[in-house]
Amino acid sequence: MVSSMWRCGGCLLGFGFGAVWMTAGIGSALVALLCAAGAYGISATLQRKQSARRAEAFFARKEREPRRRARSSSVAEPGW
Repeated sequence: MVSSMWRCGGCLLGFGFGAVWMTAGIGSALVALLCAAGAYGISATLQRKQSARRAEAFFARKEREPRRRARSSSVAEPGW
C-alpha cells in the first residue's frame, strides 16, 4: 500500500511539474517545485512535533495514575 502511494505521489508530482513547465516555463516549474518541497517539509516537521507532544502527554498521564496490583492467575477466587 505504501509503495503504491509513493508511486501515485511521484506521478502526480511529475505531471504537475510537466504541466507547469509547458505552460509557464522551466523557471516557474522549478519555483513551484521548491515551494511544494518547502510546504511538505514544514508540514512534516509540525506533524512530528505534534505527535511527540501528544505521546509525551500520554506517557505523563500514565505515570500519574495509581498503579494497580496485578492479580495472580494461580490464586483461585471463590465463585459465589
